Amino acid sequence: MLSALALLVTACENPDFTGVKFKPPKVDPKAFKTAFRAYFFERRHQEPVWGNEFLYHSKSLAEREYAAMAGMLVMLDERVRVKTDANGQVALDGMQEGFHTLRFTHGGSSYATHFRIKREQVSLVVCELRPAGVLASSSTLLPHSFLTVSPFKRLLAFHQGMDRVLGVYEAAAQGRQTDRWARMMSDDYADGSGGKEDFLRAMNLRAGDEQGLKVLGRQGELTEKAAYVVAEVQRQGNPDFVRMELKGTQDGGWRVTAVRE
Repeated sequence: MLSALALLVTACENPDFTGVKFKPPKVDPKAFKTAFRAYFFERRHQEPVWGNEFLYHSKSLAEREYAAMAGMLVMLDERVRVKTDANGQVALDGMQEGFHTLRFTHGGSSYATHFRIKREQVSLVVCELRPAGVLASSSTLLPHSFLTVSPFKRLLAFHQGMDRVLGVYEAAAQGRQTDRWARMMSDDYADGSGGKEDFLRAMNLRAGDEQGLKVLGRQGELTEKAAYVVAEVQRQGNPDFVRMELKGTQDGGWRVTAVRE
């Protein structure tokens, strides 16, 4: 019995790999091309440093309004910790396809958003923390490139454009700026329940009940020619969500092609 046991142990310690082929480790040489870069900032007035007034006023309006949130700890997918640099940005490559989350804490409150990753593309994300603890975020996808300044400017322009769209929507829901909202809606509007006139008629009918409607946070995604935004709203004192689908116009504006309330 002891001899048989010793033989078994010896066999386990020196297995015979004759004829066995091992697969080489799988390495993706293009993994670095699947990446994201996020920009975190607050919207607040910044005083120019004395002597730099010319440089301050030569900047764009967005740069003057936005204050980078530097040195802030950000949690990616609830497990990876990254810290924003002096410009309020974080970046990571070798990402997996699919949806990912970003979470951070500021002023004692926790905030979260999500974004999409596609293979060999870069996801750009902007996260704006607004007064009263409201988070607005926007994202876009582009072919891998180390040059992100121009795409970030396009994303910020979309980010600001959604302020105007949602501002008009809020006013129209309350019975104001209805003509402006009608012009903002695309002629090919369709939401599965009717067309443009059907939606406007329904909005006018309930305008008296939505005087207190208020748009809070939002999250949007910009593609080449279209976009969507999901807004958190307060409707009759209760939380609710509205999803809008949009398409760009030649003058840089947006038209709403569907609203799903």
